[in-house]
Order: sequence, then C-alpha cells, then structure tokens
Amino acid sequence: MRWNKQQSANLSLWALDSRGLSWPLSCCLLLVACCWAFAQRPPAPHPPEQKQIAIYSPEATYTLPIVSRNGQDYIGLFEVLEPLGRVSAKPERNKWNITFENRTAQFTTGQITFRVQNTETRLTAPFVFENARGFVSLHDLTHVLQEFLPNHLIDFHEAARRLFLDQAEVTYAAELKSGATGILILSFSAPVNPFIATEQGKLRMVFRHQALLPNAQAQKVDFNDRLISSLVYAENNGAAELTVNTTWPVLASFGPDRKTITVAPVSPPAWAVSQPHPVNPTSAVGPGPQTVVAAPAAAPPPMRSFIVIIDPAHGGDDRGGSLGGKLSEKDMDLALARRLHNELQARGLISRLLRDGDTTIPLDQRASLTNAAVPSLYISVHSAGSGSGVHLFTANLQPSLQTQVFLPWSTAQSPYVSTSQSVAGAIATELLKRDIPTLDLSASVGPVDMIAAPALVVEVAVPSGKSLSGLNSPQYQEAVCSAVADAVASMRGRLPHGESTP
Repeated sequence: MRWNKQQSANLSLWALDSRGLSWPLSCCLLLVACCWAFAQRPPAPHPPEQKQIAIYSPEATYTLPIVSRNGQDYIGLFEVLEPLGRVSAKPERNKWNITFENRTAQFTTGQITFRVQNTETRLTAPFVFENARGFVSLHDLTHVLQEFLPNHLIDFHEAARRLFLDQAEVTYAAELKSGATGILILSFSAPVNPFIATEQGKLRMVFRHQALLPNAQAQKVDFNDRLISSLVYAENNGAAELTVNTTWPVLASFGPDRKTITVAPVSPPAWAVSQPHPVNPTSAVGPGPQTVVAAPAAAPPPMRSFIVIIDPAHGGDDRGGSLGGKLSEKDMDLALARRLHNELQARGLISRLLRDGDTTIPLDQRASLTNAAVPSLYISVHSAGSGSGVHLFTANLQPSLQTQVFLPWSTAQSPYVSTSQSVAGAIATELLKRDIPTLDLSASVGPVDMIAAPALVVEVAVPSGKSLSGLNSPQYQEAVCSAVADAVASMRGRLPHGESTP
C-alpha cells in the first residue's frame, strides 16, 4: 500500500503525543491507526469467472475448461472426444496424432492445417501442443468435430460456449394459469434440475446440466399480469438461464416428474385475490432447487449433526482395477479418501471413512452402514487408469419428492437426486477453477442408488496429458481433494443437517 504525506504526518504526530502515555494506551492508538489505514485500501477485485464449455450429447453431458492462448480461446481436443467414444493420442516430435473410433488426424504444432485420412484441412488459428495435450481454437471446434463425427448433427453456440450433439436439447413452454393472477407454469420436454435463486424483483433459474434452448416464439415473453411481468431466456459460459421478473415475492415448486415448474406468489396481495389459490406453505426456494412437502409430525425430529461419509471403493478381496505395476485401485481409493477426509476436517466439516483399512465390505453393507449414520452427504471414491481428469456420477434415477418415511431399498436415492446433482455441479465448478477436466454423468453405480441421502461417486482418473504415474502425484491429489472439499463446504447450507454445529 502507498502512504501519502498526510497519512505519514498524522501517524508521526500520534507517535509523539503517545510518548507520555501508558503503554496499553499507546498500543490502542497504534491499533486504531493501522485499522484506519487498512480501511483506506480499495476492495480486492473479484477474480474473473472461469471460462468453460458445456457439451450435451446422448452419451454424456459434461463441462470442460477453456484456456487462453495467443489472445484466443482454446479447448483440449482429447477431452472433448473422450466421453463420445474410443479415443487415443500419440505425440511424435512436433506432431500430434489423435484417433477417434476409426478416424485418425494429425496436427502439427503452430500450424493452421491438419490432416484427416490423408486429406488436408485448414484451421483459422494455429494448433497448440503443450504438456502432452493438443488444443484447437474454440472457433475451429465445430469444423474439427465434423471431421471426426461426419454423420452427427452439431450445433455450437460459440458466444455462450454451449455445444449440442444430435439434437440433445430440452425445450420449454410458458403460460399463465387461466383465471389466476401471478401463477406461471413452465413445461419442459424432459426432467430438469436448475439452480434457483431469488433476488429483488426476480426469480432466476440456472440450467447447467440440461441442454435448455429458448422458447420457439421468443427469448423474452411479456405477460399482461400485475405480479409477473416477463420471462427472459439467456445463455452464457456454458449455462442457460430463465429469469422471471416479478413485482411480488414468488416461490417455485416442481411437479412430481420434474417436467413442470410452477411459479406463484408467496402470499398474493389482496387486490390479486378474487378466489383463494392456495400455495403450499411448505414449498420453498432457497439457494438451490427444492420443494419441501412435509406431513404434520407429532414432535420435531431430533437434531442431527452434519457429517460426510467417505467410502473408499473396493477393498479386501476386491482389488478393483489395475493401475499399473503392483498398485491396485483399492489402495489408491483409500489414499484419496484419507486425503479428502483431511481436507474436509481442515474446513471444520466432520467426515468419517467407511473403511480405513484393507477390508471387504459388500455393497449392501456399505449402504446399510451409511444409512444408519444418517449422513448429510455420501461420497464414494474411485480411481481409474483410463480417461483423464475427474468423473462425477450421480444416480440414474427419476427424481421424486420424499413424501414417506420408508423408501424402497433399490431406489432410496430417488428423493435426493436433485441435491446430489447440485453437489456434483458445485464440485465440477471447483475442479474447472483448477483446470482439471470434469465429466458430470448419470449412471447406476452401487451403492449410490440405495443411499437415503445426497450421494455421488468421485472417480479420479489420470491428469490430462500425463502418464498413469501422474495419478500418484501429491499435487494432483491435493488439487482434486481440495476442490471437492471446497465444494462441499459451499454446499453445506443446502445439505441435510447443514445448520448443525460440529
């Protein structure tokens, strides 16, 4: 910080005046002076938002980080193709060969041409090769993908960094409820799970995992309604957003199939009520998407503690996959789980390891032990010798509302799918901040389907452009586990028992 002459003079006078004062009072004066000087500093600027691209396909929906090279946006080509099929890459001096399914392309460092099946094709920006990874300009991505996916439909919204493959889109329609004031019904072509937030005069819904496209009629719909004035669609940085502009506080609630969202006033003003239109008083919009439907209870439930159950996969007789040499997946899973446990503890979050040794635990028993602990979050830790970056899996179940005490064992995760996806999204965001490629997928992975709490799988694969030994890198492991821990800490208020104190 720079000091001006007046500030220095003031402090000098204080120092001279304090010579005859007692030592404690002199210290107090000095502390006041330091605090005043600190307050004069300008606020630290917010770090720029990490650029990312969202890719939607029938095979997977995933996000990848954007890097800046030569003043342009670039994307790792291997990471783009990996979730879509079999891909391999091999560097040869200043050339980089990449094979996807049965098509091979050769790129040359710094060149604006590449060869596919002996046919030369031009780029608009030079190919970049660094740290064993190949990067193409974001502006060239559609052109490059057409060479690898000639029979597929590719729709790239470059300004918003959203890429759609084979019409993997979700559409919506909006209408005001007939005969009602301030009740808007949004209908979607597929189940959705947006992040929902309210602010003065607005209700915002951010869609990161759904390939939402604008209404066929217009991106902005104006309503002749005194409570809800308009609905606006926008997209940016790999996400789509719907904003409901209002003149009165509103709530959003999901239909049972999550294909509809009803936006209605919390408590309509008197002039808007001709006949009462009851709104479920237990429906809530907090920092994320949720609709709570609670049956009357005779007594409040006992206070539970916030706790994260970390489950190192495999163990004992189940070695898991081979990670080269004598290293087995079960050992790597345990090492990663212990590191994640330490990272959570460092943030003041209580966590427990489901196994802390080489123990055989069947899937059903893992689910039983976890459910008995009534956790706030369950994380199954896996590792993989194939692929790159981190793969996040949530249950491939239809989200539902929890309206009963006893849940079917095989689908106990169903009421928690939406929250689980939100946690996965938060983890993906933190990983992308650290330039770690991330796949956010839905799959049936045991024992997640049987967990009656928010749950997901974190599978740590090899760092991008590194050999299998890179999985053993302490720096890489720390980056992954700190990202997961930061995300869990940020999500605490949206998880069960999140308000309890350790």
